[in-house]
Amino acid sequence: MPDLGLQYISKLCVSLRHLNIKGCISVTDIGISDLISTCKKLNSIVVCDTLFGIYSVQALCSAISGSGNFPSLHSRDKRLKSVVSNFEMLHMGGCRGKLYFFY
Repeated sequence: MPDLGLQYISKLCVSLRHLNIKGCISVTDIGISDLISTCKKLNSIVVCDTLFGIYSVQALCSAISGSGNFPSLHSRDKRLKSVVSNFEMLHMGGCRGKLYFFY
């Protein structure tokens, strides 16, 4: 149960603002995404050398948009302004999770 620690953190630290799990290779992408989805005040994440991947990115985008979905084109400017004012840092160098980028 490598994600059990993240589950405890997300339940006990609901006001968590900064998370540094650099090098924690035993937590999964799903575990990280669950924590991101639960900790609504999170504004700084260091996930270098972890399995941070597509599920975590989706959770981060959902948390940022506040709607559970990616921001629509009509609300993009307002939501982007909110992201810039609240989210401070995402450091994810060396991640081993699978990220897919579409252009």
